[in-house]
Amino acid sequence: MAKRAEELGRKDDTAEVIKVRLDTYAKETRPVVDHFKKTKNIVHINSERSVEMVFKQICAYVDLLVRNIEVRLPEVIFFSGGVGSGKNT
Repeated sequence: MAKRAEELGRKDDTAEVIKVRLDTYAKETRPVVDHFKKTKNIVHINSERSVEMVFKQICAYVDLLVRNIEVRLPEVIFFSGGVGSGKNT
């Protein structure tokens, strides 16, 4: 995020804000991920790759659903990546 702030001139990526975001992830998001990992109802999509690669992987899962291919798909598709990796994009 510090690099993003530097490159894009973002004022909201300060050291203090980054710490809060990381703490929030550890307290609120990580437990959800861990829960679904235990139940095996999760698909991990690494959002730290190019937009095209992430899109292709998402499409692969959606294609399986649309074609009714008999595979065990999870109930949750969770996007992960480092804080500031662009997973919201």
